[in-house]
Amino acid sequence: MGTIGGIKIVHTPQQGKTLHEHNQIKLKFPNGYSASVIYGALAYSTNERGERITAPLGDMEYAATVEIAIYNPQNEPVPFKDGTEVKGFVPITELFQILNWVSTR
Repeated sequence: MGTIGGIKIVHTPQQGKTLHEHNQIKLKFPNGYSASVIYGALAYSTNERGERITAPLGDMEYAATVEIAIYNPQNEPVPFKDGTEVKGFVPITELFQILNWVSTR
């Protein structure tokens, strides 16, 4: 299996500890749209081996898929093409395509 890419939040002691149950990155764009990217045991995400994340990631591990939700400037969920408000198991390459779409609304 080749490199598939990944994402990871690295917490310093000043920021607190890593919670493998719910690691979240919130992004707000100049157009007012925002995105929530989550990975961990309580999210639809996997590690680099394709396994559901159930414990904190090791120092050299990354989340290979994540869960994402998009919000409009009124902070209302923006549904995906299939009508769902949350998209799970999103590969990193697709994540950046989605974020690009959100940033250019």
